[in-house]
Amino acid sequence: MEFRYGAPKPGGSAEIDNKGNVTENPSPDSEKTPVRLRGELPPAIMKISEDTEVRLKQWLDQWILDLESTYSDLQDEWSAQEIAYRAVKPEVLSFEPFKGASREVVPVGAMHADPIHARLDIGIFKKDPVFTFKGLRKDIVPLMPAVQAFVDKYQKNYLKLRKISSPRLLECVKLGTMIFKVVYDRDEFEVLRYSPDFKTIQRVPQVRFAGPRVFGVHLGDCMFPPFYEDANDCPIIIERQRTT
Repeated sequence: MEFRYGAPKPGGSAEIDNKGNVTENPSPDSEKTPVRLRGELPPAIMKISEDTEVRLKQWLDQWILDLESTYSDLQDEWSAQEIAYRAVKPEVLSFEPFKGASREVVPVGAMHADPIHARLDIGIFKKDPVFTFKGLRKDIVPLMPAVQAFVDKYQKNYLKLRKISSPRLLECVKLGTMIFKVVYDRDEFEVLRYSPDFKTIQRVPQVRFAGPRVFGVHLGDCMFPPFYEDANDCPIIIERQRTT
């Protein structure tokens, strides 16, 4: 019996035998994983000189300070809008027309935003297929139905794109924009399996997922310099990584 990710380090496992004895298998060194040994990914940390590393850290620190200062007022405004959207009841009234006046708040923002969010969600992801393709050459036109079927199955069953997009669509309705990112994700781990003759237990690698995956990024976790119309023109884009 195996409990994946039971060890303190992410990616490790813990095994329990019939007598209740627990054996922990810590996460392997990142440089010795099957993906790294096959040469699919570069080393986790690039080898650079100490002087370059110091100057890079200074450059990043300065950009982070500048962007945090630029976004501080905007994030305060977003926070106030979220409080209004959720119709949070104030503890104290700024103006009390009479003693014992109600502190209930009518969620006017949510009454307008939620129906638009529902229309966007249904209008985009209830299409069949969600994405359509048009061949620009005669020799690839017959391939388009197969491409559409593949992409539709991939986004629905592997990417879970509708589930990923729903909170970002709501954020777009409330704040006017949304952010997605695409990464190459490979979810690989070891499992215990019986040998073909069922006499021994072997450790074999198993791949849960391998390929491009889409993630939504909360606007409050992404910072980039203002006055740029295209993300490719930005000198830097910073995403806050939340570990808990």
